[in-house]
Amino acid sequence: MAVTGDTVVVAPGTYQENINFLSKAITVNSSGGAKLTTIDGGLAASVVTFSTGETSTSVLSGFTITNGKASFGGGGIEISSSTSN
Repeated sequence: MAVTGDTVVVAPGTYQENINFLSKAITVNSSGGAKLTTIDGGLAASVVTFSTGETSTSVLSGFTITNGKASFGGGGIEISSSTSN
């Protein structure tokens, strides 16, 4: 499990995931870039959620985001109770 300050590097591929940063100041990077690395939300919820006070120190970079389902915020990336730059 990632903790504040960690950098998580993700290999190319398609990942069936719904990610919540849970107030962690972490960086999640794709090693192959958005053309080779996809996060597929499976129409279950927002694919990526920043909703517990995250700031610009919580970073997601280099992914294609697909198959999100909006319940309240965004279906791809939901940002609420957080800040973005």
